Amino acid sequence: MPTKLDSLFTGAKHYHFSEIDSTNKYALNLIAKSAPAEGTVISADFQTQGRGQYGRKWMSESTKNLLSSIILYPEFLPVSEQFSLSKAISLAVQNTLNSFLSSKEIKIKWPNDIYCGPKKIGGILIQNTISGNKIKSTVIGLGINVNQLDFPPDVKATSLAIELGVDFDKRELLDILMLDIKTEYMLLQRNLQIQDKRYNDHLYAKDQVRFFEDENGNLFSAKVLFVNREGNLIVELDGKYAAFSFGELKWM
Repeated sequence: MPTKLDSLFTGAKHYHFSEIDSTNKYALNLIAKSAPAEGTVISADFQTQGRGQYGRKWMSESTKNLLSSIILYPEFLPVSEQFSLSKAISLAVQNTLNSFLSSKEIKIKWPNDIYCGPKKIGGILIQNTISGNKIKSTVIGLGINVNQLDFPPDVKATSLAIELGVDFDKRELLDILMLDIKTEYMLLQRNLQIQDKRYNDHLYAKDQVRFFEDENGNLFSAKVLFVNREGNLIVELDGKYAAFSFGELKWM
């Protein structure tokens, strides 16, 4: 029987696995071997090789969390505007989580983590295939902490179940998230700048002084200001504006 998820994008399918090495890897292989419809989703109860930013392993208990990848073809998007897609997806995840956690502060931690207060509740990993000056295809990896209650002591993380004290239906959550993704994706197609203000309104640590480490290992403090059109984090450092691209600094 068709579900809301199946009808979001014409011809889109949903592949679900009890265990897989990586949903992003499966999606990339699917694109290489066939022509999956836009909006195709790959999800799993457990990933043996799940990864987040900087190649970090994604810590997730089996069956507890939402682990999925979505295939898109944003050929309307110039390579120079590729961070606009990250903004759109981040806003979709933020909106979905905020609908359940309206009494909490759900923020987007640059470049693509989602935080509930001071703790991480979700992450996004976007892998683009470039052709000329256009984005040929995109795989969006999403990890949301849903029903996991225990995390390693050195990991500052939370989940929907921790915050609200109840278990969640992951499939229902995925359906809601896909609706939000479709909405933001359609807005992006109409206007590449439409999400800039909302993204910065929900920016984690905005107008706060935080500690960072640059690519040379130097530690410094700076005031978080905003993220620009190119996806650079703009901070106030020693009384001047400074721009950092993804990979040039890490949050401490």
